[in-house]
Formats: sequence, C-alpha cells, structure tokens
Amino acid sequence: NCSYCGIKEAIGTHKSKSIEKIMGEFRQGLNKGYKHFVINADDIGAYGTDINSSFAELLDKMTSISGEYDLSIANLSPRWLITYIDDLEEIFKKQKIIRLGIPIQSGSSRILKLMNRYHDAEKIKESLLRLKTAFPNLSLHTHIIVGFPTETDEEFKQTLSFIKDSNISAGQLNIFSRKSGAEAENIE
Repeated sequence: NCSYCGIKEAIGTHKSKSIEKIMGEFRQGLNKGYKHFVINADDIGAYGTDINSSFAELLDKMTSISGEYDLSIANLSPRWLITYIDDLEEIFKKQKIIRLGIPIQSGSSRILKLMNRYHDAEKIKESLLRLKTAFPNLSLHTHIIVGFPTETDEEFKQTLSFIKDSNISAGQLNIFSRKSGAEAENIE
C-alpha cells in the first residue's frame, strides 16, 4: 500500500504456495546439486498469512535442512522485518541466509510515513544491526527513493547516514517518479 506504487493494483492479492510444495521444490534443487537459492515474491514477508503460516516458519524449515547451500532473500519489506525480527535473528544465526534485500526507501521517518511504509527508521536500523550481529557476513542490500515530494536536504542526509550506520552492502537509488493514480501523485 505504498503511496507511490502501483504494483498492488497490477498484481492483486497475494496467494501463498504451501510450505510442502516449496520444500519439495527446494529439495529438488538440492538433489540436482544447486547451491544458491533466491527467495523472491512481490510481498515475500506476507508469505503464509493466507494459509495459517508465516515467512519465518518457511525460512526456519528451509534453513533446518543440512547441506552445502545458501539462500538470498529479495525485497523483504521493513514491516515484515520488524514483525519477525526475533525469529529472524535466530534463523540468521544458522548462517544459511547470506543476502537480505530490504527496500528501505528512506532513512527519514517523516518521508517513510508519507510513503505509507513502516516509518520507524531507528527500529529498522536496530533490526538490521541485530541480523548483522547474528551473522556478520550477511550482505544487506536496499532500494532508496531520492527526491520524494517534500524531502529536504536534511532528510536526504538522514538516508545517507542510515545506509552507513546500518552497514548496507549495496543497493540501488531510484529518482521519485509520479505514478498516475498513486496517492503520492497529489503531494506538492
């Protein structure tokens, strides 16, 4: 429900695969000798909310399988990071998840609130640092939107500080662009 985005309108509501199906696909890949797996979806953290499960449950099951493999998570919304941080901290200690993509979008709580995203930037940073403590070799990747309506130079500097202080490994910067029909289209 981000104020700048049209993805939800394009894809509709989410539908989770069963854990059994995912684990079957995962085991097939392991049996074929694959070593690296990417977990990705439009709202990956929402996994399981429609089938009486959770993203944390799925990750725990996947990382409980022994073997030489690793996982990357693409595009985990900060909202889900905060929701599952206690479980994720334990899961990341297994050192099977080597990369976490988490689209922060801004280091300013005010801008995040305007974006209609989880907007406690300090809590997001604390959670990321907890995961880095649980697994120091974790690679953190992010997306940042630059030039969101009303963003000040000071708020942009807050974003730069957030990136540095959170030990972000890589990311992409996107210049804000108006999407027709999106809530942010009406912000001066």
